[in-house]
Amino acid sequence: MPFSLSFVSELNLVFPDILSILTLFTLVVVKSFLREGCAIGILSKISLLASVILLFALLIYIPNADEKTTEFFVYNKAIGQIKILLFFCLFALLGYFNYAKLNKTLSGNFFILIYGIINALTISISANNLLTLFLALELYTFSVGFLLVDSCYDVIHRKCSIRFLLLSSIASSIFVFGCSLIYSQSGSLSFAIIKSSNGLTEVGKILIISYMLFKLGCAPFHSWVLDVYERLSSIAILFLEAIWKLFMMFVFIKVISLFANLDCLKLLLITFASISMGIGAIAPMFQDNIHKFVASISIGHIGFVISSFYITQSEPYIMAYMLYNSLAIFCFFTGIFFIKNYCPVKTFADLSGIIKTAPIFGFTIMASMFAMCGLPPFGNFIAKISIFKLFLCNKDYFILIVAILYSLVSTVYLIKWLRYFFYPTRLININNNRCHIFAIFLFITLVISIIFYEPIFVYFEMMLIPQ
Repeated sequence: MPFSLSFVSELNLVFPDILSILTLFTLVVVKSFLREGCAIGILSKISLLASVILLFALLIYIPNADEKTTEFFVYNKAIGQIKILLFFCLFALLGYFNYAKLNKTLSGNFFILIYGIINALTISISANNLLTLFLALELYTFSVGFLLVDSCYDVIHRKCSIRFLLLSSIASSIFVFGCSLIYSQSGSLSFAIIKSSNGLTEVGKILIISYMLFKLGCAPFHSWVLDVYERLSSIAILFLEAIWKLFMMFVFIKVISLFANLDCLKLLLITFASISMGIGAIAPMFQDNIHKFVASISIGHIGFVISSFYITQSEPYIMAYMLYNSLAIFCFFTGIFFIKNYCPVKTFADLSGIIKTAPIFGFTIMASMFAMCGLPPFGNFIAKISIFKLFLCNKDYFILIVAILYSLVSTVYLIKWLRYFFYPTRLININNNRCHIFAIFLFITLVISIIFYEPIFVYFEMMLIPQ
């Protein structure tokens, strides 16, 4: 029986996603059956070739697509542009790694991780069904879980990996149970149908929100974040913090818009946000490890962001805040990545005296930490003040006080760890002029990014708020 024209058209649109998933599983098979030394080169070439093919396929199919909605997917030019941007950035990154011959410094798991993240993002932003959204987000869990299990070389690593997989399984079960409650009442999992509300449907929606908060690392679902981040490489954490969580906010906004009529949603978000900001303010003071430090402050960032989700038209401020946070994370870990080429860096004590021995990198990393904490004059500070104004206008004085206290306490751990930068206890010599030029570029980008806050906010306002 010949395929119908509509089916072929929809298959053309889904083709890039299918090819991307096949690429991910090809990388897993190659990594599983080849030795690490042989696999890295093959994985690198497969990843780069697949990114070229995927980018070409997206340029052919997606820009020609009008608004198309199916039971499982929705496609339009805006979603197509986001996907093209993602795969263009992936192609540029992999091309740079090949050109600079940095592939030998990476593990084969890195390519699996980034393709798992890209797959999760590209499918979830076009998902039109809870089942499709679930499958997309589980691709992320699969890639992170594979990385952790494959690197279990001691008892502690095995325990952390098993803990992450068990918590992920429980969260997935909660999501599936919530979907079953919604399906029993509405007969569908499509976003266009599940907006109706009754008792069981509301319970199902709350369970789904809890699953999303687990994926974001929000308290009290945050216990896996510290374990995972401690054992990932710096560049892997860069992907998770700067790219994954930024685009996850798009997905979370989509899901929250479906559940806006829940009366208990505001109380749920405020409770979890307050706990997250408390942990994000206190935990970083005791984290000398750089990776665990970033994991701790990310919990506070997520808590601060979700605290304003129930306020009408707060989405542009949220996305602006997350974008500037991603920029700060990018500058921070890029500086760490360059320093690691000259000496091992694991804790803040390893950066002792960097202001005196490598001042360009020291000031870049220090400015990045100021931006991560939302201090002036960086873009995060402007977005944070804007969200404070929303709390004030909405008369949410409790969460406003909690958010202000979180911001003030954040400066304490910043002072605690930055003091190492001025102790000349370790000599770090970086004599590469290209590294210095790149560090200066990062510093300038971080400082002048405040000028573009208004255009960025207007762009997110046009994208996220119906006109």
